[in-house]
Amino acid sequence: MRLLRRLLALALAIAVILVFYVFAIMMDKETALTEQQFTVEAVVLPLGDMQPLDSDDALALVTAFGVALPLPEGLVKGRVENTSHQGYAARRVRLEGSQARLTGIRPASAASAILPRQAAFTALDKALLGFPLLQARLEGRSLYALVTPQAAFLIEPLQGDQPGAFTQLEPAP
Repeated sequence: MRLLRRLLALALAIAVILVFYVFAIMMDKETALTEQQFTVEAVVLPLGDMQPLDSDDALALVTAFGVALPLPEGLVKGRVENTSHQGYAARRVRLEGSQARLTGIRPASAASAILPRQAAFTALDKALLGFPLLQARLEGRSLYALVTPQAAFLIEPLQGDQPGAFTQLEPAP
């Protein structure tokens, strides 16, 4: 009788452990599925060789640059070219809008190549493309900087201190 009780208790303990184990496995798979379902990645094109591109076509410029960028209001002209920063490949974009001039470089680690050395940037309570905007005063003018995980941008207002409006533009995959 005593042996039967012990075997029954052991079987019950093993059954409880198996139920919790199966439940944990099922929950782990469900969590992995929901995480994969909502993963959104920005389009980032590789930094391959390219000929410099001068154009007024915004989509051609952003596709040549390879990552999302803030398109200045009233785009007049733009240029995308390969460059290097500290021996590594980089890509530079220059866009001229009706209100501001935008210079961008990727990767973001090459930001020092476009930002003026004597400018001291401070954080603003504003954001562009969901990233904090930085501002500096240099020779009586306001400059704005934006650093994303993929690229860095310098915004120079053409008149006054306000850079005007921007539209987020992403490259075609």
